[in-house]
Amino acid sequence: MTDNNTPVENVSEEFADAQMYTEAVEAMLPGVQQNIAHTITSEDAAAKKITLSPAPLDPAKVFLGVRGGPSAVYGVDFTINEANELSWEGLEAFDPEVGDGVGLEEGDVLILNYFS
Repeated sequence: MTDNNTPVENVSEEFADAQMYTEAVEAMLPGVQQNIAHTITSEDAAAKKITLSPAPLDPAKVFLGVRGGPSAVYGVDFTINEANELSWEGLEAFDPEVGDGVGLEEGDVLILNYFS
């Protein structure tokens, strides 16, 4: 019968290798990954915008989805200006005054993923 268990003396060595790998991968990332769930307030809905904090490194690489709803495309469904305001005013997916937009309402939850 063969023994498939790793000897105790090798575990810390393997852990150190895994830790070095994790650190190397993190060093290649462009920044700190942000995973944010933002609940729309009545003020957000009226203004058709929210402020992102911390600021994204590249606004075009911000993922935006609505819990239970569609995901959105930068430049088509939302924009982000120099003040880090994410706006859906006048854009297709979330502005009911434009096209078939569903409109974001108080209580809707935005799911945001980006690097800062």
